[in-house]
Amino acid sequence: MTEDLFDVRLALGYHHEIVGTLGEWTSRHPLRERSHRQLMLALYRSGRSHDASIAYQRLRHRLVEQTGVEPAPATQALHHRILAADPLVVTI
Repeated sequence: MTEDLFDVRLALGYHHEIVGTLGEWTSRHPLRERSHRQLMLALYRSGRSHDASIAYQRLRHRLVEQTGVEPAPATQALHHRILAADPLVVTI
């Protein structure tokens, strides 16, 4: 439910306003990839592509260390789009 609300806020362009809340949410739910993708997207749309990449690296490290798996293809794809400075990064 909370992640659905984040999706709505991102769709409405409130990426600046929800970065902090998303950061807190991902800290409380460190293995939930959806919320990490939302955070990466909000950071990227806020002009903070470096921070978005760092968020991905943190998630990847946690996943590999705690579960032994890499991030899902959707998460990896978003990260690649961020690294490529894709101006069309509008969906998660």
